[in-house]
Amino acid sequence: MIPGFQPGVLSRATSALFEPGINIKSVLTCQICISLLLDPDDLNASSCVLEVQGVAEVDCIEAEDGLALVALVGEGICSQYGIAARAFL
Repeated sequence: MIPGFQPGVLSRATSALFEPGINIKSVLTCQICISLLLDPDDLNASSCVLEVQGVAEVDCIEAEDGLALVALVGEGICSQYGIAARAFL
């Protein structure tokens, strides 16, 4: 199997977090990374759960505290040139 195309990795990780009641607010994925947005109170517990449960394909788990999620939502967001530049300047 091609690295980055392992079926079931996200399912096993989210199932492991579901068992102790850790709520996932958002998931962002690409071929080599899964990013989970969690409540700050769940950060340490989720790191421990994922390390203990282990998902064979996962090489590294990093927990970052003090981050914010910014989302731009609306009609035309993908077709209007420069919206992201204006929002983040």
